[in-house]
Amino acid sequence: MNDWRAGVLPLRPAFLHNTQSGPFTRRFRHSIARDWFRKKYPSGLYCPTVDEKDAQKALKEILRWDPDCLMIGGGDGTVHHLLQWDLPENLPLRIVPLGTGNVLGFNLYGRGGLKPALNMDPLLPRQVALGQWGRHYFVLMAGIGFDGRAVSLLSPTLKKLLGSTGYLVAAAKALLQWKAMDATIRCFRQNVPDDAAHEPNGERHRVTDWKTKWLVARRFPVYFPPFPLTKMSSVFSDTLSVDLFTGKTRLEFLLYLLERAFFPQHPSSRGVSLFAQRVDLMSPVLGHLDGEPLLSGDSLSMSLKKATFLFSENSLRRWPIPNSANLGKSWTGRGRRSLS
Repeated sequence: MNDWRAGVLPLRPAFLHNTQSGPFTRRFRHSIARDWFRKKYPSGLYCPTVDEKDAQKALKEILRWDPDCLMIGGGDGTVHHLLQWDLPENLPLRIVPLGTGNVLGFNLYGRGGLKPALNMDPLLPRQVALGQWGRHYFVLMAGIGFDGRAVSLLSPTLKKLLGSTGYLVAAAKALLQWKAMDATIRCFRQNVPDDAAHEPNGERHRVTDWKTKWLVARRFPVYFPPFPLTKMSSVFSDTLSVDLFTGKTRLEFLLYLLERAFFPQHPSSRGVSLFAQRVDLMSPVLGHLDGEPLLSGDSLSMSLKKATFLFSENSLRRWPIPNSANLGKSWTGRGRRSLS
């Protein structure tokens, strides 16, 4: 039996490989990841895919095969789409970072890219509750305002050609549409008495309204390397970690991002950081989930759906490590469950 609490290596893994993920300049990494899996796990199930329909078919084959670990080769978007489908919440997921931004891989394994991520064994499973926006789930973040506009302006061709630099180009374009990004939101905050009166911008009030041009609700601490925003994280809690910009001008916004990047522990006069149980959007806004664009007026909240990710030991040191009672049941392959 594979004791995932001790971080034992997988015995029967499957590899769902999005062969189209990432920029053209990193195509060689796909062959590195494929050859690594075939050499290290000769009896494992390798499933290359080229599009979303192909991935759905591969996932069904993988779940019939009943692995003890699912390795996902791709970027944040690949993982995001898989989480929308019927993925067992106790099946350990190992991310093989082959995408453009690879923000999830950065959170799970730290700096270094593909090769260090392939050599981090054994990894440790921790169950993470997903966020939800309407009928859609997210594991990293949901962004509205500036974030949503930038993601919508980033074409697949630009991502393929420029890689992560494409995000900077799209962000520059989004700044030119600054006036079109206003959103009104209402935050239902954590650890504030239920009977507290409602008053906009009141720090001690449970329900708070804001107008903002940028908001990110996160489950993991890193927004985009090297922008951690703050070190506060809700990854092992039942709340969203919310950062929102309260200024008005482009210059104030750029200064705010620089403050968050270089002084994440210091409060900013241009923004607010808080834990929220729910964020209501007063009207439909352009946003994104894990880097995938979305137009919606639904609330951002926590979901009952969970996923089990494999973390490096170094990454777990960043946050309080939950004890075994918090892990729930873990997948052990061949239909068995353990660690209740």
